[in-house]
Amino acid sequence: MNVTCLILNYNDPVTTESLVHSIHDFQSLQHILIVDNCSTDGSYERLKTLEDDKVTVIQADYNGGYGYGNNYGIRYASEHFKSDFVLICNPDVEFEESLVKNLTEAFSHNPDASVISTIAMKPDGTRQHDTGWKLPTVLSYTLSASIIATKVLKLDQYPSDYFMGEGLREVDCVPGSLLMVRTKDMLQYGMYDEKMFLYCEETTLGYKLHKHRRKTYVLLGDQFVHHHSVSINKSISSVMKQRKLMNDNKYYFIRTYLTDKKWKLFLSQVFFKLASWENRIIFKIKGV
Repeated sequence: MNVTCLILNYNDPVTTESLVHSIHDFQSLQHILIVDNCSTDGSYERLKTLEDDKVTVIQADYNGGYGYGNNYGIRYASEHFKSDFVLICNPDVEFEESLVKNLTEAFSHNPDASVISTIAMKPDGTRQHDTGWKLPTVLSYTLSASIIATKVLKLDQYPSDYFMGEGLREVDCVPGSLLMVRTKDMLQYGMYDEKMFLYCEETTLGYKLHKHRRKTYVLLGDQFVHHHSVSINKSISSVMKQRKLMNDNKYYFIRTYLTDKKWKLFLSQVFFKLASWENRIIFKIKGV
């Protein structure tokens, strides 16, 4: 199997270099592809020095965000490397070679799989909560604009014990920090929505694949470490701006993929506006 590790960089060459050095000698990776998303700090020139027979560094045409940059890399890996699978990684992750082997083996036994991820761990050794989630409805995604509603109602979440044990668990969506994708399926059925600069791209990908009856799985019994938000904070430092962008994309997803009924969109939009005030009050109280 031909596997490419795709790393999207934006103004974070140190973290990207660290990941490349840690995985360079993995025999299960045939290529390491760094896509620089038009960084403004000289990242591209610095990362170019890493190039060798295994590492390739390219630059996107413009900074179109997470989805655009990864789409750019997937197309490049398909065209230039003929990659069967692409391991999409944030620069701020850590993983062992055994994970790559286990993911590719899981694909070989599950021809219906288009995406497989695994358990994300925090640096302190505790499990992150967003292992996988269900596709939203108009109602659930609208309510999720509210921080309080999301916490109280546990919207679109699987039961707490769903990700315990071994083997594979089918889910609708997985986080974008680390996932392996079947290249041909991404090109034919998936690919990220490039109108989303950041946030909610994973949900959109899950929706597209589910629509074509392709499967997304989480591999239990394995893991990776994610230094959460290191990469995001390099791009958007304000927590309120991050939240606004997330909610803007949620509403975009609702009107683009879930409904075209004007009354639903109107009520959804009203709630999003109310939720924005709630978000501001909560962040002000927290002092962020």
